[in-house]
Amino acid sequence: PVIKKRAAILWHWFFSLAGILLTAWVCFNSGKWLILFLNLISVFLLWAYSTRFKKSLLIGNVLVSLLTSWVILVMYCYLSKGWDNRFVWLQNRNELFDAKLFFKWTVIYAGFSFVANLVREVIKDLEDMEGDRQFGAKTMAIVWGVPVAKIFAAVWLLVSIFALFILCLYAWQLGSWLWAVYMLLTIVVPMSFLIYKLKLATTNVHYHQLSVWLKWIILFGIMSMLLINY
Repeated sequence: PVIKKRAAILWHWFFSLAGILLTAWVCFNSGKWLILFLNLISVFLLWAYSTRFKKSLLIGNVLVSLLTSWVILVMYCYLSKGWDNRFVWLQNRNELFDAKLFFKWTVIYAGFSFVANLVREVIKDLEDMEGDRQFGAKTMAIVWGVPVAKIFAAVWLLVSIFALFILCLYAWQLGSWLWAVYMLLTIVVPMSFLIYKLKLATTNVHYHQLSVWLKWIILFGIMSMLLINY
């Protein structure tokens, strides 16, 4: 166990250092040094999560969800030339894109990523509750109980469903009916079914199935980006 732990630490720092070096190279060529600063913070937060916050009440869940959202937000930081620029010229491409519209879509997908991963983290805590209790973890399922954890996850799912449904109606009115139908069939309907299955879940197997189901929802959500034309 000690050898495995040391190996895990070495791999953690190896990939973290590799990520920072690649980020530095990108920033050197683009001049966007803010990304390097924020990625350094991300590495520190990941380390803090694995060593301290992983067993904490809700903090670890929120932290992982925020870092997942940053994966999407970093693209806006790289492409945008400023908050006030309406249009930004894409390098090496004879094309302009609407920076403010791109920012709105980035926030939408980052928000979806945050909520979906937050719900998945809570469901994972429900799945691993017995093991977490033995190691002294203070997850939501342990501290507040299973019913509260289920309600917490269900409320976030309902908020997502309502927000996505409004977005689908708005996209439909703008003529993006393909994106709207895709989101309704692959995200909104499965999320609604997920709430129903979450209510009935009682065993580790049930929670694991919900976690896998949510992975597919996240994957289909990412793929919907292909249907957006800026």
